[in-house]
Amino acid sequence: RHQEIYRVVLDLAADSKPIDPLTIVNELERKGVLEKVGGAAYVTGLEQYVISPGNVLHHAKIVHEKSLLRRLIRTSAEIAEDAYTESDDAKSLLQASEQKIFNILSGRSSAGEFRSIDEEASQVFLDVVHRAEKRDEVSGLPTGLSDLDKMTGGMHPSDLMILAARPSVGKTSLALNMAVSACRHKREFGDEFKHPAAAVFSLEMSRDQLIQRLVCTEAEIPMDLLRKNMMSEKQLRKFQDGLTALRELPIYINDTAGLDPTELRLQAQRLKSRVPELSLIVIDYLQLMSIRHSNVENRQQEVSQISRMLKALARDLNVPVLALSQLSRGVESRTAKDAKPRLSDLRESGAIEQDADVVMFLHRVFRPEREAGEERGNQPSVSQVDLIIAKQRNGPIGTCHLLFLEDYTHFVRMAPEDVPPGGH
Repeated sequence: RHQEIYRVVLDLAADSKPIDPLTIVNELERKGVLEKVGGAAYVTGLEQYVISPGNVLHHAKIVHEKSLLRRLIRTSAEIAEDAYTESDDAKSLLQASEQKIFNILSGRSSAGEFRSIDEEASQVFLDVVHRAEKRDEVSGLPTGLSDLDKMTGGMHPSDLMILAARPSVGKTSLALNMAVSACRHKREFGDEFKHPAAAVFSLEMSRDQLIQRLVCTEAEIPMDLLRKNMMSEKQLRKFQDGLTALRELPIYINDTAGLDPTELRLQAQRLKSRVPELSLIVIDYLQLMSIRHSNVENRQQEVSQISRMLKALARDLNVPVLALSQLSRGVESRTAKDAKPRLSDLRESGAIEQDADVVMFLHRVFRPEREAGEERGNQPSVSQVDLIIAKQRNGPIGTCHLLFLEDYTHFVRMAPEDVPPGGH
């Protein structure tokens, strides 16, 4: 009966009519449901139970909790029925059950539900107003590269971003640089400002190797000295300071080799449930993933399926997914004039470029060669690298010119006066 009364209250509010016991009774009578809800005496009697506005947030939380419990009861019944009827194998049922529970935790409605523009209009307008209030800020997660942020607005929720390059050009380094930058800038989560969290799925390097690389970048210590155990006491202290600084950033690393995309999705959902501030997922790299028990005919179809699953992951968790990818060897066989990567160079699948919202290529333009035995002193090894935005679903394409400090595995923006003619 209260649902009927509440619907009438909403209708009156939508028509900008006054809301009081008399107008509610008249509207209920007009709709022919007054007696169904208990009559005029019941409706007018509700007024004495009006709660204090000062406790409205607490009461709203109670209503929300009861709603979650009702959804949990319904979902648990569905899970139990699926298990009793053995509608699928045990692993698939477990994954489906975990997805249903995660949907409740994340506050999402059932899949496939339609929503009208009218229902979404208020939220869309509030989002636009919120962005307008922060006009001078990057709308998405900052990448740490100002030119890239100007072109993309940062890394945006639900986007699948592909960063591709040939081996040893620096795609892992750039992805880690971007993750650190994203986590370093506090953002608003509910009523608090917190560091965004990032999940890094490393299918190529171990957790320890990644942390060492992150610390060397932070402390500006050459990776080569760390590998050869040649750090001085001063560099060791810098390493410790860098490690202390990084411990404050919520970066979570999973180094499971050959991870199945379904398992990756479950791991990401569990982390999102435990760490609501999860705002970025990095995958290094796409071609090392495989689908277990897959019926696909060839590797190209498998990679296509993986890219679709990664896009679905970005949508479901509402976070940007930055997936690294290899380029085919065809790039190296072309002439120097025509050596820049193209979308067709994405290895093993054309579906990657279709599913991705943003596709970026790293292309080494210049790397100084040194004679054997030549000393470079304290100068780090630096190469000029172009970051090519070859596809952007919601923005321009173009090129950002960067310098790669290879010893520190760190990318920085190239000064405008050093940019070659015709560059971005």
